[in-house]
Amino acid sequence: MEKVKRIQKNNEIDEDFKLTEEDIQALLESEEDIREGRVYTEEEVYEYLKKECGFEEQNN
Repeated sequence: MEKVKRIQKNNEIDEDFKLTEEDIQALLESEEDIREGRVYTEEEVYEYLKKECGFEEQNN
C-alpha cells in the first residue's frame, strides 16, 4: 500500500485517461481468452507448428 501511495504522491500515474467502449470490449475479450486458455506462449506456438504443420525453425 505504501508503494501505491508513493506512486500517487509522485504523480507517476496518469489518472485522467478515458477508456472507450472499444477499449473495454478488447480488454474483456483478452481476459476471456486467458481464462479459457486460448492464449499461448511463443514456445507453445512453435511446438504446435512443428507437430501439426511440419514447421521447422530456421536459424540465421
